Amino acid sequence: MSDHALVEGFELTVSGGIGTLVLSRPSKRNALSREMWLALPDIMAAIDADPGIEVLVLTGAGGHFSAGSDIGDLNVPLADFWAANAPAEEALASVDVPTIAAIEGNCVGGGTELAAACDVRIAAPGTIYGGRSTG
Repeated sequence: MSDHALVEGFELTVSGGIGTLVLSRPSKRNALSREMWLALPDIMAAIDADPGIEVLVLTGAGGHFSAGSDIGDLNVPLADFWAANAPAEEALASVDVPTIAAIEGNCVGGGTELAAACDVRIAAPGTIYGGRSTG
């Protein structure tokens, strides 16, 4: 999978069998746009199909994992919101390669849901989940 195949807000690198998918919207604490949620199932399918990726690390840029869904994209009916988010979370949870959430900073809302969809979660001291610090 080439980097240019990703929608804005994601960066993918592969090195030594390790794929690193970065949520990269640091000015918004890596809040996911609606376009990002909708793209995740196809991104996960492409990662699964890539024989060069043996494990996937999901992380955030700029010192934060993810603040969840971008508030600017929440002006849709609740059913439409879940129609985008639920398949994205399911795609991450069901990908065949092992997944690791590397968490620091804010990890709230949809960010917490993405982290929970990974097989393993590793958090830095001081990570904030829904307003509570881990240390």
